Amino acid sequence: MPGRLRVIAGLLFLRPDGFARTTGLAVGALGVVFGLLNLTTWWIAHPENWWMGVLHVPLFVVSLALAVTSARRAR
Repeated sequence: MPGRLRVIAGLLFLRPDGFARTTGLAVGALGVVFGLLNLTTWWIAHPENWWMGVLHVPLFVVSLALAVTSARRAR
């Protein structure tokens, strides 16, 4: 699921006018939650596999950017 979420968030970020603002905000918020959970899991709970956390950084960054831009557009 997080891999698909990253692609969906990236598409929404690149084409913001093609989707509703609330859709971008919801997908961005969900991606931020998944990203934080994955980063916490792989960097704090299982630090021996820290590289898995590095692989989830793009999910967090793209989702955070989508959430911020969608929230600004919603105003």
